[in-house]
Amino acid sequence: MKIDRLISIIMLLMQRRKMDAKELATILEVTTRTIYRDVEAINQAGIPIITYPGRRGGIGILEEYKVDKKLFTNKDIRTMLIGLLVVQSVLKDEQSKNAIIKVKGMVPSNQLSLVERQTKQIVIDLTPWYVDARLEQFLECVQKALDQQKILRFEYCNAQGRSSNREVEPYRLIHKGNHWYLQGFCRIKQEFRTFRVYRISNISLSDTTFVPSNFEIDEMDASFSKEVSWINVQIRFNENIKKTIIDFYGEDCIVSYTGGWYIATIPLENNEQGYDSLLRFTNHCECLSPSHIREHLIEKAASILSLYGR
Repeated sequence: MKIDRLISIIMLLMQRRKMDAKELATILEVTTRTIYRDVEAINQAGIPIITYPGRRGGIGILEEYKVDKKLFTNKDIRTMLIGLLVVQSVLKDEQSKNAIIKVKGMVPSNQLSLVERQTKQIVIDLTPWYVDARLEQFLECVQKALDQQKILRFEYCNAQGRSSNREVEPYRLIHKGNHWYLQGFCRIKQEFRTFRVYRISNISLSDTTFVPSNFEIDEMDASFSKEVSWINVQIRFNENIKKTIIDFYGEDCIVSYTGGWYIATIPLENNEQGYDSLLRFTNHCECLSPSHIREHLIEKAASILSLYGR
């Protein structure tokens, strides 16, 4: 019997005068027999459950017992629901689903449809356009490690292309700049590290638990500089990709316009993958500086031309 499910039932019954056991079973994805067992447990815990007989009957909580729902305004609840829906869009876990039910339970029944409609006015969906089963499995594994405080083992390929095996105490999952990162204490390097998810492979959850360390959060954030460093790059581009450049880097990056060409200064990751990202703009964009990035792109363009046999 899950305590989260019991709390979800309580919140649903707080929200409505009565509910059918079958409806509760459908929402919580269990059998009606399980619902009746849960309701009995709730009743034994001291929360007065009422059973309404007849065809339009159901299960409810004594009205005099229900708590005041004015602690949060509807705007507060809408904000919480938007945040929870973001989490559920990625993690798809039982906890976030139950949390959504609990938060909705704080809304008076005659205002619930309004709050749900307002919640849908802002949608933040972090799921990729394509199905990424590997990412889903990764997030599920890391979430278990975070919940159970267990060591993660995986193979990691750094920005220079070197692979190594790691044992990590996981502390945080971060989504930043369209990328997922895992932050934790690396037992191999004996320091906090930030790992980019797409460079992780063969991840597994060990049976070894750990006691979380006492640390300043700034110490963990400082590990970002070891995983991701940036460099300012000056580029020249034409009207064909202006909107795309603004979409990626913002309008403030553009510093001048002469003879049909724009000059902009943009940030790139200071590694080969970052430099190669300019190639997506093809002949509409030219790297002006730094010189080593320009030379890298010239070599890359020559190798692409060679590959296509010309």
